[in-house]
Amino acid sequence: MTRADLLALDTDALVALANRGLVKRAARELDAGAVPTLSTDADGAVRGRFPDGVEVVFPVGAGLDTASCTCPATGVCRHRVGLVLAYQRETESAESGPAEEWSPGSIDDETLRQVLGARTVTAARRRRTAGYYAHVHRDTPAPWVELATCTVRFLVPGELGYAHTDAVGPDHDEAIVLAIWAFREADERAPGERDVRLDLGGPEETPGDTPKAGAAPPDHGPERPRSGAPESADQAEASEADVVASGGGSEPRQSDGAGPGDAAAVNSGASAGVPEGGEAAPGRADVVESGGRVGVPEGGVAESGGRAGAPEGGETGPGGAAGVGGAVGPRDARGAEDDVGSGARSGGGIRVHVGMESAVELATELLAEGAMHAGPVLGAALRRMRRTVGEQGLHWPAGALDDLAEQLDAYAARGARYAAERYAELLTELHARRRAAAAGGLRSQILGAGEPGRTPLRRVRLVSLGCRVGGTVDERVADVFLAHAGDGTVLVLRRRWDVPPEEQPTGHELTRRRVAGTSLGALAVANLVSESASRSASRVVHIAQGRIAKTTVMPVGDAWSRLPEPVMVRDLAAASRALEELPPRLIRPRVAAEHVRVVEVAEVRQIGYHPGDQRLDAVIADAAGGTATVAAEYRAHCPGALDALAAALGDGPRLITGFLRRGRGALLMDPIAVLGAGGITVPDLAPGEGDGELAVQMPTARDRLDTALEAALTGFAEIAHRGLRHATPGVHRRIEEAAAELRRVGLTATADTATAFLTACRTGDADAMTRTWVDAQLRLITTAELR
Repeated sequence: MTRADLLALDTDALVALANRGLVKRAARELDAGAVPTLSTDADGAVRGRFPDGVEVVFPVGAGLDTASCTCPATGVCRHRVGLVLAYQRETESAESGPAEEWSPGSIDDETLRQVLGARTVTAARRRRTAGYYAHVHRDTPAPWVELATCTVRFLVPGELGYAHTDAVGPDHDEAIVLAIWAFREADERAPGERDVRLDLGGPEETPGDTPKAGAAPPDHGPERPRSGAPESADQAEASEADVVASGGGSEPRQSDGAGPGDAAAVNSGASAGVPEGGEAAPGRADVVESGGRVGVPEGGVAESGGRAGAPEGGETGPGGAAGVGGAVGPRDARGAEDDVGSGARSGGGIRVHVGMESAVELATELLAEGAMHAGPVLGAALRRMRRTVGEQGLHWPAGALDDLAEQLDAYAARGARYAAERYAELLTELHARRRAAAAGGLRSQILGAGEPGRTPLRRVRLVSLGCRVGGTVDERVADVFLAHAGDGTVLVLRRRWDVPPEEQPTGHELTRRRVAGTSLGALAVANLVSESASRSASRVVHIAQGRIAKTTVMPVGDAWSRLPEPVMVRDLAAASRALEELPPRLIRPRVAAEHVRVVEVAEVRQIGYHPGDQRLDAVIADAAGGTATVAAEYRAHCPGALDALAAALGDGPRLITGFLRRGRGALLMDPIAVLGAGGITVPDLAPGEGDGELAVQMPTARDRLDTALEAALTGFAEIAHRGLRHATPGVHRRIEEAAAELRRVGLTATADTATAFLTACRTGDADAMTRTWVDAQLRLITTAELR
């Protein structure tokens, strides 16, 4: 008999199961004549005896790690890899045609119990009951699933022995079961989609709800077409109000690369070039507020297509704007009974976790009192709430509460880490997540519900993308960005050091600090192979202390160019479209290194320094002519960064790593490292005092839209800083002036939310003041994000 599983193991699969060096060594030895003598037993087991006397046996169903070998190696060895390569060379059918598509969802639960054990399936069932998120990729020939803390790849069709994941211990087999169940759900809900984002399980699901392997997809009736473009922006606003009033009406969206949502944009046809009210904004090529498409989390959570700020409950505020969570549209395919969790019901009838409700109540009190008047009692309540919410598995609200506590501590200590804008944004985030959850959005994406806090990883290879150094007068923080070599997921290895005021080390002086058994400077440009790593749901990676011997650091070489999509970007226009379709940042998962990418550069068209802003800009282009602006600002703790960046960009860079985002009406990149002819440059770790000569770029007038948004955000942040109960007439006057300027640049509905807040303040209604403040913040933050 022919062993199809051995023939299906291509080079990429073998590298995933072993490592690239081992595969190359095995191939070299075969080429040198060290070819094993092969035989096949009656039961299908393949045997191979090497010239050195080592014998390898691959029973049917065995993988590389479970096959037997008589050599002293304790894990996967070159002999096992060599037998697979030799078997492929000897077998004529190794020259197969295109791989056939298959679904891991076709593997039934009985097979799972036989191969992985009943205990594993039972443990996975408990995890499903808690609920989990999965992103299904139907790639050929190796489909895979991205879970919160690991990925699972199915390297050989129908063979569980070749399912590969970085998770170790009990988590390894449990992750395989969860991934197979995710494929079953995807096969049922969206059989024709290549990528499907799902929320599975939950407290209301019974074991009978799990789809059976091979079940036919349900008939959902004819697909609902998208609406056409309205004739004017006024009609667009009116149609949005109608949709909100009717409870949604957008089509299901299983996957379009747009983030965690299954509902399309309600305002799908609005023109992006006309501001609200139908008049062109002065000095603008496009108006982000009217017609911009951010993406809608499941359940109709509002996008920024002119709908970023309506009060919860679905009613439109002035200008017909629906807020985040305001429009309750199509739910997840599981139906309205798949609630966020046990707890209180929202006005729309969907239950929201009681921990989330309590967190929002505390955020409301913090907004009323302000950071200036939040005494130790509120600070202690905030820390208790963080522990409670974290214990309930709501990781993203817990992270926001953590950051809020840090902001209050920094303000109490008069520390530089406190920022009123950040404090206001965190308060808004808690309200936004509550609204989105009440609207039926993906609870794992909005709340982080049901995701494990940390998962240990097996032997993993991570590719360093550089380092970002931050800090204040009393601390330094170094973030090393590490891309998983297999699936491209970007993780962060973070180190924090307290520094006395008299020292103030620069980024370059930190390069000698020890991190993961090596220096920070070496780690920032290295491949890291570790058997003692773990990752959190927020994509922070930890290297276990005292086990440094199991972590190896090697030069990065050309590993950047071999990274998979989406971390590798060769089409800047496509990357920009993907960013535009994301849900608002306030309700996205709180993951570190979000949108860190490696961009392939065809040319650098322009480099210039803006002295007033202390910012270096460079326009880069890809092979197709798509452009992005690399923008880096001067920071005192990295004085040599701009000089090093300018030199690297002027030297013909091949690849640049950094944070991609939309801003100033274009695609922007905040650079982390640059790969050129002379190697890798990490600007934050570069030497120098910042005294180099940089080519000065002609100053450009600030965009009126940006100025108006910044003024309004500053005013509302001042309200949060002082407190709703303690706001002064002067702050209200500045908000009134900001609203007038927003109206002049064409952001009419956003101006209306600011005016509605001032009206609520005059009535003295505390609930109305809170609601309208959140409404305005949601619209302002989301509109600014789309810039």
